[in-house]
Amino acid sequence: HVSLLLVLCQFICSDGIAIRAKAGASDIEGNLNEHHAPDGPSVTLVRTLVIISAAILLLVALLMVMTLPLPPQRVGAVSEKAVYPPKKVMIFTCLVCMTAMANVTAILASAKELAESVQWEDYSSGLIVGEYSLGACVGLGFFLQFRVESLWRAYITFSIMTIVSNALFFQADNRSSGQLLTLARMAVGAAGGCMYNSVSAVIHFSRGPAYTASLVLFQVFVAIGVLLGPVLSAASMLVMGLLGWPGAYNSVSMVMCIGGALLLVALLMTSPPDYDMRDLSRPPEAPEAAGEGHGLAASRSASEPQSPFASSSVALVLMFFNSAALRLAQRLLLESGIVYLLESTYGWSTSAAAGAVGVLGVCNVCVQVIFSRHVAGKYEDVELLWSMEKLQLVGILFMQLSSSNPTALFLGATVAYCANSIWAGVNAAYCTKRAVPGSIASLSSLLIFNQVAVLFGMAFGSILSSFVLSFSPRPVVLAFAVLGPGALQIFMTSMVAGPGTDASIPVVSLALAVMMVLGALLPSLGGTGSGNIFSWHVVFMGVAWCGLAPLGLWSYTTELLGSQKERRQGLHMLCMVSVALLSALGLASVMKAKLGEQQSQLGGLEFVSGRPELTRGLARFVHVVLGFLILAACLFQVASGILKSLLPEEQKEQKEQKALPWHGALGRRLVPLGLLVSGMGVWMHWNKEGGW
Repeated sequence: HVSLLLVLCQFICSDGIAIRAKAGASDIEGNLNEHHAPDGPSVTLVRTLVIISAAILLLVALLMVMTLPLPPQRVGAVSEKAVYPPKKVMIFTCLVCMTAMANVTAILASAKELAESVQWEDYSSGLIVGEYSLGACVGLGFFLQFRVESLWRAYITFSIMTIVSNALFFQADNRSSGQLLTLARMAVGAAGGCMYNSVSAVIHFSRGPAYTASLVLFQVFVAIGVLLGPVLSAASMLVMGLLGWPGAYNSVSMVMCIGGALLLVALLMTSPPDYDMRDLSRPPEAPEAAGEGHGLAASRSASEPQSPFASSSVALVLMFFNSAALRLAQRLLLESGIVYLLESTYGWSTSAAAGAVGVLGVCNVCVQVIFSRHVAGKYEDVELLWSMEKLQLVGILFMQLSSSNPTALFLGATVAYCANSIWAGVNAAYCTKRAVPGSIASLSSLLIFNQVAVLFGMAFGSILSSFVLSFSPRPVVLAFAVLGPGALQIFMTSMVAGPGTDASIPVVSLALAVMMVLGALLPSLGGTGSGNIFSWHVVFMGVAWCGLAPLGLWSYTTELLGSQKERRQGLHMLCMVSVALLSALGLASVMKAKLGEQQSQLGGLEFVSGRPELTRGLARFVHVVLGFLILAACLFQVASGILKSLLPEEQKEQKEQKALPWHGALGRRLVPLGLLVSGMGVWMHWNKEGGW
């Protein structure tokens, strides 16, 4: 899926991909250096933050795959009776979530102006938004001390912190100090640590079919807050303009101060809910008998002792962390990216761009409410997850095709954003239903990891959007940036829940093989043409490892080919032998091309004065070395597979278990590794030479 979507981007946007646009790599590097601001964060710093964040997400996904499967769903999550949290708890949880998220999005429309006020460049405006997350991580450590029975005290503390921190942020902007602005923004974020207490309360009091619905409803609260921030920002700027202060971009901070004060008064005037203290005195993950107690902890069996760091528990934590981080990164990419494009590319005013994000938020709230009332809890979580994945891809495709049409861009972003938000609520239910008491994947631990991931994703998304779009403000660039986390999430979902449909695997494999052939042989698509011997390296390797290898792996286990094992084994052998033959042809093609150009056959590794040097970069050298290792393993696999097929039928079953138990395991690792190396080769050619 990842490879197919990347290739699809190149077909749709034939003039370039990512921030390369129509310029060469050297031109982009020059532009980056020209944008360096001596008084603000350097390009190198921002770029390093983006690379490190992306590497963390990829590493977590890899570790998750290595520790699968997830724990089974717990008994307490499948109660037939629907139990919702008390109304008083839900009302004030909604108000706290709205305020916390409004603090995040209130400065999206004015981030560029705030950066300019402290003499920072446009690419660093995302840092101002993302600094909220750093403060929220500190605030999370503080709010962890409040248990569910102390919910009102946590909310009162949140209100006071909101008032003080927003007043500081307003003063920092007036003094035009970048350091003071950073500290004040982190102080605003510290109040956001209370989101942990909010989601803890919702989960603690929800059971049965109401469990998924309550978590989706919690996402509605978050969506309202996301909507409220830009609306308050736009309204405050309009009012300040009418009063004669048109440049007061940070006036929304005073509005948030007033909102925090009103929330504080409401909390002080309202008595806390009437809790049953006997139930609340127990740890949330304490196992109980079926049907007793509150929250997800109820009715869990303690008959199976779990290691605190069991493989399945670690996999659940990694899945929950990466999912939350990826989804929030996409959401912030869409929010801040839409504002940036409407202002920079389409010439909209700051208040108009903020209003557009407000409309997006209204659509999201309406869809979330409808979903929580009429859909959530009535279908399996896995079905809902895959439905939202597919719907999000439709929205991203609209964004890619929008070109100069802001309406199509906004429509695609709205579809993708709403699908993203619904997916987040369903995924939270899917993961917390599998919490393991007494382990690293206990309910309280999952909520802490989730909150850290949310903050990490918010920072990554806001920084990435401003950094990328400041150098190439085009809708297709934003769509590609959103597609990256989305493709990684699709991969993780398929690993955890299985593919959306078994039939999608051969379709994707064959379509990708055809695209690789066309892209390499057609000059109109950036290919080097059939007359260039190197083109055939791309063709042979693309068909082998992007098309036939996944198809051969699928054919051995699929049920779509019937129950006859001989038929499946025959197709498997045909595909894998073809992979070996095409790989040999691909290797011969590239070796002949390098001989003609008198280049190194080892990816640019040459010995100068007796010392090794990489003349063509580290990425190309890694691509070549991994390629040779994969081809050697491929030949070994084919030989062992043929040997298995030649064993007498009466000996095959016995020998298979003893002599060749590693054949299948090695094959399942070679195929994704081959896709990775193929992706490296295509990426290098796109970005270094401007074509396939």
